[in-house]
Amino acid sequence: MDTTTYLQDHLEAYRRGDRDRAFFGLINRGDSLLPDLVKAFQSEADPKVRAFIVEVLWQQRDQRAIPALAEALNDPDERVWQEALNGLVTLASTESVEALKMGRGRIFRTVAERDKFNTWLEEAIDQAEEALRR
Repeated sequence: MDTTTYLQDHLEAYRRGDRDRAFFGLINRGDSLLPDLVKAFQSEADPKVRAFIVEVLWQQRDQRAIPALAEALNDPDERVWQEALNGLVTLASTESVEALKMGRGRIFRTVAERDKFNTWLEEAIDQAEEALRR
C-alpha cells in the first residue's frame, strides 16, 4: 500500500472513531509520512482531524515537521494551534523557538482570542527555551 493510501486509510479510521488504530498505525509506520501528513493537514477541512494530524506530525519526533507546526500556529481552531504549540515545545530547538516567536504577530478577530493564544504562546516559548538550556 502506498503512503497516500495508507494515510487516508488511517485518517478514515480516525473519523470512524478508532483513534488508537489511526494514531499508532501512523506513528509506527516505518516510512516517513511527513510530506503526506503535511499535505493532508493543508487540505483537511475538519478542525478535529487537522488537530489529530498535527499531533501525529509532532509525535514523529522529526525536526523537519517544525515548518508545518509553525504553519499550524495560524490555524483558527484552538485545538489545532494548541497541538502545534505542544509539538514545537516537544521538538525544542533553536528553529522551534524561532517558529514560536513568529507566532507573536498573529492577528485575531477578538481580544479574548488574542489574549488566550498569547498566554499559551509565551508559556510554550518559556518551556522550549528552558529545554534548550538543559
